[in-house]
Amino acid sequence: IRAADVVNPCLIAGLLAIALTIVRFTLPASVVQLIGLVNDITTPASLLVVGIAIAKLPLRAILGSWRIYVVMLFRLILFPVVVWSILAPFVEDPVVLGVAVVVHAMPAAAVLPMLAHEYGSDEESILQGVFLTTVFSAVTIPLLMLLLVH
Repeated sequence: IRAADVVNPCLIAGLLAIALTIVRFTLPASVVQLIGLVNDITTPASLLVVGIAIAKLPLRAILGSWRIYVVMLFRLILFPVVVWSILAPFVEDPVVLGVAVVVHAMPAAAVLPMLAHEYGSDEESILQGVFLTTVFSAVTIPLLMLLLVH
């Protein structure tokens, strides 16, 4: 294993944050405000990038292969059921249980296509997964919430 394969900007930032927290370093208010502004634009910007990338794909490519649908079955339905099955006997608070289950039913993260592009992975398949899990989660999450309430 090469150091370049393990060390990346996220790891460095995480270690730096831990070190700064340990020594109780505080940033100036203007820097905190700037970081907050960057944080506020990150999600909309990533969604814009993903949307542009998806718009460039033909409809047939967006709908993907059967493999994407198998992954969606696991991601949107089976994982939440497994989490509920494991946690339900131990977690008494229905809100805590519901949050844990619903978190595991969320669509694929919008940042994945950018990471796939950065690391030379199969960007098209990742775009398909992000798009389709987002679309299908509009149905599966409300159904899951309905099941959790009853």
